[in-house]
Amino acid sequence: LYGVDIDPGAVEICKLRFWLSLIVDEENFYNIKPLPNLDYKVVCGDSLLGFPENWGSPIEQEIENLMDEYFNETNSSKKQELKNKIDEKINWRFEKSEKTFGYKINFDFRLLFPKVFREKGGFDVVIENPPYVRQERIRNYKPLLERAGYQVFNATSDLYTYFYEKSYKIAKEGGFVCMITSNKWMRAKYGEKLRGFLKDKTTIKKIIDFNGYSIFEATVDTNIILFQKQKPNNNTFQAITVGNDFNVQSMEQYIKEKSIQMQQSKLEYECFVLAEDKILKLKEKIEKIGKPLKEWDVKIYRGILTGFNDAFIITTEKRNEILANCKDEEERKRTEEIIKPILRGRDIGRYYYKWAGLWVIFIPWHFPLHKDESIQGASKKAAEEFEKQYPVIYKHLLKYKEQLSNRNKDETEIRYEWYAMQRCAATYYPEFEKEKIVWQEIVSEPSFAFDNKKFYCEATSFLMTGKTETLKYLLAILNSKAGAFFFKQFYAGGGLGEEGYRYKKAFLEQLPIPPITPQNEHIVKQIEDLVNQILSITQSEDYLENKQKQEKELEKQIDQLVYKLYGLTEEEIKIIEGNL
Repeated sequence: LYGVDIDPGAVEICKLRFWLSLIVDEENFYNIKPLPNLDYKVVCGDSLLGFPENWGSPIEQEIENLMDEYFNETNSSKKQELKNKIDEKINWRFEKSEKTFGYKINFDFRLLFPKVFREKGGFDVVIENPPYVRQERIRNYKPLLERAGYQVFNATSDLYTYFYEKSYKIAKEGGFVCMITSNKWMRAKYGEKLRGFLKDKTTIKKIIDFNGYSIFEATVDTNIILFQKQKPNNNTFQAITVGNDFNVQSMEQYIKEKSIQMQQSKLEYECFVLAEDKILKLKEKIEKIGKPLKEWDVKIYRGILTGFNDAFIITTEKRNEILANCKDEEERKRTEEIIKPILRGRDIGRYYYKWAGLWVIFIPWHFPLHKDESIQGASKKAAEEFEKQYPVIYKHLLKYKEQLSNRNKDETEIRYEWYAMQRCAATYYPEFEKEKIVWQEIVSEPSFAFDNKKFYCEATSFLMTGKTETLKYLLAILNSKAGAFFFKQFYAGGGLGEEGYRYKKAFLEQLPIPPITPQNEHIVKQIEDLVNQILSITQSEDYLENKQKQEKELEKQIDQLVYKLYGLTEEEIKIIEGNL
């Protein structure tokens, strides 16, 4: 057994666990053999950055011979002497490599575990639980990973993805790799190279997608994969997608009952979908009939990310107070124009929204700033001009200046003034005032609504603009049972918790929707009429209390029409309704 971890504490705990295992197995407690020296069996270091595979050196044989001698040495002085020699040679090798590669190496599998590669060409079995570190936190580490030549490198990949390729490289030909990680690589755009790597270079034996079930205390959704280091050959593998009925205590039995056999060739680079053949055929069918949403004449945007909601999102009472303190009608009018009604994700439901009486102070402009001598002068001038135009708003935001300034704290340049919105919102703010579809990002069921009252949207929601007729048609598809099933099953990028999933732009744009043609115009017209009826109900003041039953009946009619648009059979409809 060999092990490596970047955390020294984890290494010491592992050694202790090995020693305890050896003691437990001893039959004669009065004649316990000395424990082996594990310093070069379980090692601390960065396992992702090592030497290129062809970067060998004669010194490695010397190190291996010394390690063999050290392993069973019991004399303390001799042991220390051997350890000093080994460390000296290893450190010399690392120092040489830093000059060659331009970055520091403190661990290398072939250098630290030479016998494994000399005798076997790699490990028989590699087991890993890599750390889940988001790509934003490895900004300075990414260039090193790219320089190390990872085939799966992607500038937006989270750290764990690189361990897949490293595990493959250190396994012997025909060896096995088993990993438990976040399951996002299976569907996220950043995982496309990794999906291709696994599909084309390995023989997958088993994938368990835990979906929304929490294996760890962290909120990361996980999967377990077992693959062999050999090229695929028309093989099948065991696939399990964990549902709400999963119980970790009966995991072995659950896997036996729920597993399906899948052909590895059926996995797609765009997304790994674990499903029976009949469901995969359904996916093929809808993708032939439909046109991905990204090809429709619509625009999709995320809601406003203020960076500090306490400053920018205010109640109606606070809005009225701000307007009342304006010195004259001209200033009041000017101020009123930049305070907009806003919807949060939680305010939006299926075909309706319920405004919470909140407003956003929307300041969409910024002064272009550059790294030169005038930057402070430009910022000061901008702030003075803003205070002059909006003195009451300025006074309100001034209370939060420190927090607002911190929004740029980790940036290499000042991207926007402390009192202004982030630049992205500034580029598309006119879209908020158009007719649009709005929806909350994280849901347990589709929650798309239609807005024609110029509401702005907060960061936990998205909006879509386009022609009114097109929007109402898309609204029906997105809220339908078929639309919900197709999205959740094939495009949602994995679950969140027991039932949740995310309607992110990148995921939603993949959803295939039947285009409007002369052949289906009559069905589309019926759908639009039904949507208008639903909107007349949901936009009434007493909707939530009295009229939901009537709306549900109209939704059922829409569902049947959507099934017709996709040309679904009775069996395919049963698949959809049985899995929602």
